[in-house]
Amino acid sequence: MKAGALYRGGQPVVDTVWLADGWWDRLRGLLGRNPLAPGQGLLLSPCDGVHTCWMGYPLDVLFLDRAGRVLGWRERVRPWRACRQSGARSTLELCAGGVAALHPVLGEHLRWRTATPPAAGPSARRWLRRGHKTSTSGREPHE
Repeated sequence: MKAGALYRGGQPVVDTVWLADGWWDRLRGLLGRNPLAPGQGLLLSPCDGVHTCWMGYPLDVLFLDRAGRVLGWRERVRPWRACRQSGARSTLELCAGGVAALHPVLGEHLRWRTATPPAAGPSARRWLRRGHKTSTSGREPHE
């Protein structure tokens, strides 16, 4: 997975976002990893829906189209549930309460960018150690 951040205009709105764009990373998602902390997210792409089977905690989920426009969101999706959004190309998983902190607006553009040094710091490395190494492919969604 690649570390990055989610931006609204030129401002980061979620400081640490891992991009899961390979089939294994999308399949695994957050399973077996520490829960996301405030300011962290997992961007699954391509993905129009998620499930919370085998999860021990609720998630907030934000859906983006191919251009990075916000299509919708679900808050506090409890374990053993599923949700999807028609037209979504990417799905951002956040800790419960993450959507409220983000204050999304339907139709606004959000963009994931590759990590700057703080996003790839020690806490990001610890989180990734519980999964896979970061990818070096330069593919970024929503460009």
